[in-house]
Amino acid sequence: MRNDIKELYNKASQAHDEVMTKFLELEENLPAPDLEELVDWCYAFREMHLKFEALQQKSAKIKRQLEQTTCALYINLPESNVHRSRGKIQTDHCTGSPSVRQAAHVPKLKNDPEGYFALCKHMGVSQELAEKEMFRVHWPSFVDYISDLTSSGKPVPPGIDVNKMYPVFGVRIHKRKEVAE
Repeated sequence: MRNDIKELYNKASQAHDEVMTKFLELEENLPAPDLEELVDWCYAFREMHLKFEALQQKSAKIKRQLEQTTCALYINLPESNVHRSRGKIQTDHCTGSPSVRQAAHVPKLKNDPEGYFALCKHMGVSQELAEKEMFRVHWPSFVDYISDLTSSGKPVPPGIDVNKMYPVFGVRIHKRKEVAE
């Protein structure tokens, strides 16, 4: 693993530990019921939360890009390649198992009532509950379901537009040793 990636990981880990320690201390010593101080804390924590969200979004975006690139390279390897024949990529730090699954746009009652009702009926949801929009798919399970159907050559459920299907790339990681090692 490149040293700059290890250094970035170490900085992120250290920042996490320092901030978490401070949060735990503050949680034990919340300010007295002073409205001005409480509002200032609310403001400060809102701003910190926005910064943490921005970091999380950026790291998630980079992670998705890395997984897409890994999967694209992996699926284009010849079957005789050692990584392809094993179904995994092993390094000193981890073992990665690339996967490409199928997903589809899920119809919504508001935008595609016909598709929504067709999917609900297929899934066994009553018309009464469907009209109240009580049914929503669990995304990870839905991706698994659609992937299982398509990989076995079965049709997708009614209400799913095959023209709105797309790949979902992922790399399942099993740690062998710490990033910093």
